[in-house]
Amino acid sequence: MENVLNTYESAIGYLRSYYETYSKGDLNFGLSLCKRISRECIKIAGEEKLIGIDFGNALLACCFRYAGVTNIMLTKDIGIKLLNDFTQQVNYPEEQVEYIRELINRHSRREIPNGKIERIVWDALGYRLALEDFFKHLHYLHDEMNRIHENSYDELSILLKIRDKFSGEYYYTDYAKKNYSARLIKNKNKVNKRIQHLTENLPDTKNSGTMMTDRETEDLFKIAFRNYVKLVDVADSKAALLIQVNSILISVVIAFVISRIEKYPMLIVPSFLILAVAFITILLSILASRPQRNSYIHDRSSKSYQTFFFGSFDLVGSEFRDADFDSYSLELANLLKSGRENVFNEIFKEVFNVRKVLSRKFTFLSYAYIVFIGGLAASIIAFFIATNYY
Repeated sequence: MENVLNTYESAIGYLRSYYETYSKGDLNFGLSLCKRISRECIKIAGEEKLIGIDFGNALLACCFRYAGVTNIMLTKDIGIKLLNDFTQQVNYPEEQVEYIRELINRHSRREIPNGKIERIVWDALGYRLALEDFFKHLHYLHDEMNRIHENSYDELSILLKIRDKFSGEYYYTDYAKKNYSARLIKNKNKVNKRIQHLTENLPDTKNSGTMMTDRETEDLFKIAFRNYVKLVDVADSKAALLIQVNSILISVVIAFVISRIEKYPMLIVPSFLILAVAFITILLSILASRPQRNSYIHDRSSKSYQTFFFGSFDLVGSEFRDADFDSYSLELANLLKSGRENVFNEIFKEVFNVRKVLSRKFTFLSYAYIVFIGGLAASIIAFFIATNYY
């Protein structure tokens, strides 16, 4: 027992030296928390009559489980590294060190304890949620997380993470059930009440279940623009196909029909008809595939004028060649500094303009197909009539 406590005092001295050297305000995951958890481990181990090397292993696991942890998002941080360094200094048996590492890893994975040692360690570590000054440590945690992550956590986000820690927390030893359970429930209820209070004061909480997050909105626009690009490609491919087919058709008609027009004068009307159909189809296909012009290039007073466009490759006109880079970059800088609403407004304009382009493309393309199919049918009928009634 005395040797175990001596090892524990050495571990506390080691951690004190570590925090004095490297700590920059780690008030929550600091030496105080390690010592308080370790003291509870000693109490529980005494009640459970845990002695010898098993007691030493449990105590070191409690000492180093949260040592050096600086990120609530991580299940473990550098505690095992500190454990390895300390045990090498005091020549702690390697097979026991491996066992302690496994204890820490199993607890970090929130596995169910197996055996007396694990039940003692789990309950001692669970004491952190039953602290009498639990909300004082939450304040420390809030400050610590924002120091490390440059003010990226508000109170609500911290409380939501802590609430997850309460989920499934259970005490296994009689001592912990008697001394920790009531405070655990009390702290959990306080956390839930605080979360409810903060949530109720959020704007538009009634619609929070249907509102999209920034990530979901971003994914929606990505999918939309990906589909727009594919649709533009489909429209251009179909237009190119119509141009090729009708160009070949014109060449064939000129080569094989016009040269024989004197011998077969009845083919004048059908040939003229099919040439007219092919020409109109090519014209409509060219109109569908040509680069579009839009108001954002020409009219700055237009509602759809865009300072910055994200994918309107088909909108670029000759006017943009003369654009001044300094003016353009200044407008972009002002846009990006103007806030999320203005940036989203530019995206809405982009969606509007691209859909306008797609509408024009597919309108011309549909007319081209109608003319081609209708004209081809009319030409065939004309050829049939000419050859049978001449």
